[in-house]
Amino acid sequence: MRIFESWRSVLSPSPETDSKESRHLTTINLFWAYVVPLALITPVMLSIVVREHEQQFIDILPGDRLYILGFILFIAQICLVPLMAFLVKNTATMINIKPSFDDAFLVMAISATPFFVVSVFYLVPSFAFNIVMHGVAAAASSLLVYLGIKNVFNLQRRGARIMLTMTVLSAAALGFGILLIGTLIVWEEIQIFQFAAS
Repeated sequence: MRIFESWRSVLSPSPETDSKESRHLTTINLFWAYVVPLALITPVMLSIVVREHEQQFIDILPGDRLYILGFILFIAQICLVPLMAFLVKNTATMINIKPSFDDAFLVMAISATPFFVVSVFYLVPSFAFNIVMHGVAAAASSLLVYLGIKNVFNLQRRGARIMLTMTVLSAAALGFGILLIGTLIVWEEIQIFQFAAS
């Protein structure tokens, strides 16, 4: 299944003829050909932004620290997608459905896309604007999660779809909070190390 067909599976009902074997191959392809390249956007954009607006960032985001932060975010993003897929797969049992890991991964990979590409707007040197764009990305991801649960999981009960969607979004928010706290801890350790070295 190509990338466009993966998007179509989320946005519209999946055909019943898809085999589990082909879906398994799709999961591997989605990770290496879709998730990993998109996760690279954030560190690349951070690097570009610091070069283009060096005077605005040099005091709070020196280049060497920014590269470390970008690497941490890249690793976190490529790890969170399969972790969230695993969580969705197991959480869905509470509403009496049993999606495969391949289906859950497909939904989470496509749903994470807005958060992967929102860093492109870092080129606009406005904190307020980027906060708004992250809000738009969150809304778009929420909608994609809802559609994926409906079409990929073939869950037609509206109440169950909303409940599962809210559970997934709550887990994603918790995961983002843990990621943020972990990043801040690592950032502080980097500053302490560099201060001691100097």
